[in-house]
Amino acid sequence: MVSRTQLSYTLRIDQELFDKFRYIADANGRSANRELEQVIRKWVADYETKNGVITSEDLTRFFNPSKTGGTK
Repeated sequence: MVSRTQLSYTLRIDQELFDKFRYIADANGRSANRELEQVIRKWVADYETKNGVITSEDLTRFFNPSKTGGTK
C-alpha cells in the first residue's frame, strides 16, 4: 500500500527497550520501522473499535482548534 504522504518522526526511547522492540520486529520478519507502523495501526484500530472511527473532521478539529472551536 502506498500512502499519500510519508512522515518522518524522531523517537526518543530507552536503548534497551528499543533493542527489545527490534528483536521482536526481527522475529516477526519486519524492520523496526514496519513493526512500529503495524503496532500503531493495531493501536488505532483498537481505539476506533472502542470509541468509534476517527474522522477527517475529528482530525481537523484536533489540529486546528482555533478555526473549529476545538480545545487543543
